[in-house]
Amino acid sequence: MSLKNYVNKMQNHSHDMESKLAIWKSKKKRGSKGEQITRDFLKKYNLAFKEQKTFDDLYYKNKEFPLRFDFQIWFKDKWFLLEIQGQQHYKPSSFGGHLAEQEIQQNFEEGQERDRMKKDYCSKHNIILKCVDWNGNPKTLIKDLQEMFRSL
Repeated sequence: MSLKNYVNKMQNHSHDMESKLAIWKSKKKRGSKGEQITRDFLKKYNLAFKEQKTFDDLYYKNKEFPLRFDFQIWFKDKWFLLEIQGQQHYKPSSFGGHLAEQEIQQNFEEGQERDRMKKDYCSKHNIILKCVDWNGNPKTLIKDLQEMFRSL
């Protein structure tokens, strides 16, 4: 094989790999397992939604850290926000990491503060905020989501 043919072949191979990588990245799931299940649930029922909804005037410590809501959902002619809340929202958790006890507690307290800020923001702006617990059981999450939509 000539050098020219080899270079052309490698360029084509590189382009193919870039295309495959782009497809893989677009299919890659974002968020927690609970968020993935919720995303699939919303798609199954053809509900309009946006993930990781932010507001320009809601941030933690400074504008570089906007607070994000897991989902903004259109249902019954109105938008509402949905948070999928795992154990870290209720008790200190290291997620299997190797963190010092003090750091675990600090992370928990900061998470609690961010949750309070989100709730206060929604209350102040008359935004419906729903929170659904994620305990690691997909069937329970789906049941809780169904109940939540029935209650709206």
